[in-house]
Amino acid sequence: MKRYALTCVALLASCSLVNASGFGFYEHSAAATALAGAYLGRVDSVTALFYNPASIGKLSYDELSVGATLVSPSFKYTGLSGSPEVDGESNLYLPPNGYYARKLGDQFTFGFGFYVPYGLTTEWNENWVGRYVSIKADLRAYYFNPVLAYNLNDQVSVAGGISYVHSTVGLKRKIDLTPLRPAFGGIPLPDVTMSVDAGGDALGFNAGIIVDASPDITLGASYRSKVTVKYDGDIAFDVPATGYGPAVDDPLKLLFPGGGASTTIVLPQQFNVGFNYHGMERWQADFAFWWTGWSSVDRIALTLENHSTRPTEAIQNNPIERDYTNVWSIRLGTEYVLNEQWRLRGGYLFDKNPVPDPSVDPILPDSDRQSFQLGAGFTFPDDRYSVDFAYMALFFGERTTRSNRDGFNGTYNSFAHLFAVNFSYKFK
Repeated sequence: MKRYALTCVALLASCSLVNASGFGFYEHSAAATALAGAYLGRVDSVTALFYNPASIGKLSYDELSVGATLVSPSFKYTGLSGSPEVDGESNLYLPPNGYYARKLGDQFTFGFGFYVPYGLTTEWNENWVGRYVSIKADLRAYYFNPVLAYNLNDQVSVAGGISYVHSTVGLKRKIDLTPLRPAFGGIPLPDVTMSVDAGGDALGFNAGIIVDASPDITLGASYRSKVTVKYDGDIAFDVPATGYGPAVDDPLKLLFPGGGASTTIVLPQQFNVGFNYHGMERWQADFAFWWTGWSSVDRIALTLENHSTRPTEAIQNNPIERDYTNVWSIRLGTEYVLNEQWRLRGGYLFDKNPVPDPSVDPILPDSDRQSFQLGAGFTFPDDRYSVDFAYMALFFGERTTRSNRDGFNGTYNSFAHLFAVNFSYKFK
């Protein structure tokens, strides 16, 4: 029973995201996605606010942009014994984003960003071999981020902001009742379905700086703080009828009382640096180095309101070690100005994963990944309006674990398509 309690807690800690290392999702601008997120030194779009809030201090006009990224992931599992390959459920996800910037004179600019840097879901068939580890895990973290940028002089802009974060967690898995059979005379017992839904609010902050180091090079750096989210919600157990009547069903249900459930997750801090080179007539080049402090996700404990039975007590008293590590990512992008209307973009990234072998499981079958992306931007004849598009092909390295903490070992293969679009308007 301890094994199942630990995986319950793990679900809350590590809902799988498809794109960035760990459970991050950082594609919140179509232009930036096409450039692989190498957007630290860019000053030509309000959508750069997510990547570096100081960028809005260099904007020439007030600007509004709204967009979304369509994510189509696929993932497969194969047991070490050569068992048949199992496909994860096919789902589409559409994390939104929105940005606004308003000039407040020559030195100050107010900005606001909305994005979902932690989100998406893993889902497997109700009766698959790993149902006791995970059927479905879902996490969302919605960031509402007002910022204020200040131009120190013509070369340097700085910015800072507050992030209000609303986050939700949902999970579903089966519990194997085989260990309880002796207490019920050895009769077969059905699986119990466990589900948790919880939510929480928290505050964080971000900051950035933009420096025109020369007429051809703009340097940028940004920092996003860690955010400690305390989740409160409910846990429920669906105990099916055994076929042996109330004499068995009633005491079995008493072992799994529903009620309140809570936990805490520390969303990681992040530090990014990069530059934009614009010394050629039609070409620009971008580079970024990202560092993410995933070690904040180390030990997760679930607290239950009703933990008076042996199964719920096991969940209550057995926190799990995740032991994530800090990781880095390298991102490269380039842009070509075709004419007054069209800009063509491309990029590449390599992203290290923070998950050690014992923590690799169907909830977060993470691995190092690399991606290639293409995109374009179109400015309408009325140059107040523009639209940006991007496509991203994300390749995960094959990941095999032989030391999973729950004894659920195997090989995972994953891939994802991402399609991004943003519509922008400049208030001229």
